[in-house]
Amino acid sequence: MKLTRVLVVLILGLVVVVVAQADDVRILLRHEVADGKAPGTTIALFHESGWHAWGFILQGTEWYELGRLYPVRQNENEYLDVNWTTTYTPTGDWLHFRVGANYRYQHGKTHVNANANFYTPLNGGKCRVYCDEFAVTREVADWLEVGPAAAVLDVEGSGKRRYGYGAKAKIKVDDSALTIRYLMPNNEVRLLMTTPISF
Repeated sequence: MKLTRVLVVLILGLVVVVVAQADDVRILLRHEVADGKAPGTTIALFHESGWHAWGFILQGTEWYELGRLYPVRQNENEYLDVNWTTTYTPTGDWLHFRVGANYRYQHGKTHVNANANFYTPLNGGKCRVYCDEFAVTREVADWLEVGPAAAVLDVEGSGKRRYGYGAKAKIKVDDSALTIRYLMPNNEVRLLMTTPISF
């Protein structure tokens, strides 16, 4: 039997248990389109303890992640965490392990966001190193941030790194946020919403 069913049961079990006991759970919904690629959709849950679960359908491939993040620096102006996930791709019945870091910094009305991630295969597949986003935005209103953004991806055996550069806007409403990002040269458009949920 493939691992898919086992992982789905484990992830759903974790989500039900921890969400039912949590005061602070956030959900992330993301949709992406780009030239030459199938549209992609991502759903994630973040628990106050640091546990997080992800489901992806990107470029016609689905995969699931379960992991935890650990804040190492957190104050009014700065946030840094290190994190890990185990990743399962049903298409190849592959397992990957990912380590990464997220960094946020605010100075006045200027915000810096960056991350770095490394995937290593445990039973097949390819290594990947990527920065999903590096962005510097400026608050132009209480509810709006805008600024330049970039991303980079290097996949083992691909022969070249892929870069994206463009702009993003973040619209804030209470504790929720909608982010719109556009990156060239592949005309990648990303819509991302995060919001707290309660049960």
